[in-house]
Amino acid sequence: MFSDCVLLLLATSVFLNAEGQLVFNTWSFPKATDAAWEKLDKTDSALDAVEAGGNALEMKADPATYDSVGWGSHPDEKNQVTLDALIMDGASLNSGAVASMPKVKKAISVARMVMEHTQLSMLAGEEAVNFATEMGFSDSDLNSNYSREQYTEWKLANCQPNYWTDVSPNPSLHCGPYTPNNPLTKIEKSRPPVTIDNHDTLGIIVINSKGKIAAGLTTNGLSHKIPGRVGDAAIVGAGGYAIDGVGASVESGDGDTLMRFLPTFQAVNLMQQNYTPEAAVKQALQHVITTNPKVAVLLLAVNSSGHIGASCHGFNKGTYCIRSKDMKTKIVEVDCE
Repeated sequence: MFSDCVLLLLATSVFLNAEGQLVFNTWSFPKATDAAWEKLDKTDSALDAVEAGGNALEMKADPATYDSVGWGSHPDEKNQVTLDALIMDGASLNSGAVASMPKVKKAISVARMVMEHTQLSMLAGEEAVNFATEMGFSDSDLNSNYSREQYTEWKLANCQPNYWTDVSPNPSLHCGPYTPNNPLTKIEKSRPPVTIDNHDTLGIIVINSKGKIAAGLTTNGLSHKIPGRVGDAAIVGAGGYAIDGVGASVESGDGDTLMRFLPTFQAVNLMQQNYTPEAAVKQALQHVITTNPKVAVLLLAVNSSGHIGASCHGFNKGTYCIRSKDMKTKIVEVDCE
């Protein structure tokens, strides 16, 4: 049974977990927090708990819930739902990922199989599906009536928003197919904003009783993305990073911008230099925000002592969930710059 949740307003951004075990994740996803905690309490495995937290949202019954995670929502331009996921082991620094993967619901579990049963770091597309079926996963249609309705509404709105630029016909007014513009007729197009309504990746960090750390992410990515798009959630150091004895970081937001800066790697590297998690997340985002003032991002970090930090920019508000032996799951709001 999942625990009751408490919403904390204006809560402190630092939490000391004296008992060792901790679950910490992006956004108001208490179902993921509690599923991870339940697994951690039973097995004391950080990796098992990260996977369980991801599966709790990936296997949702209603595709309209947890809209940016899992099957049944956020179709791409071809009306196909695809998933990105990453898992990282802070002890070995091994990681596994899947990207633009259709047909398999448990994306973070397939990512773990990549980490544990191959010498590779990422598999993508239909070949990721083939790997998953070899590993015993069943394939299924990730679309739903809800995702098909989203696609139909998007087409009726002349394919707005979309992520094309400098093509013909004008992507701000028309659907494709598109062709590149002549350099003399270049058309500039602003990027659609990333908001909590169209993108809220689950990023989750778990620390076990021995201080072992794991991090993971799972998402279906931007709604109406160009087919084949891979977001930051599948990229180690961008979506998430973890090192035992130091800490871990995960993020959610405008992945196509954020992956150029590797903010979670930066945050963990700064903690390795004795920055507090709160200082590390702010410093890791400083250059990102300076060069991209409109970027939307929620960045979380925790060090090996259980102190946490959270920084948010570009969203109306940010939230995270946290749970330890000393407290039930809490949803905490973060002021965004």
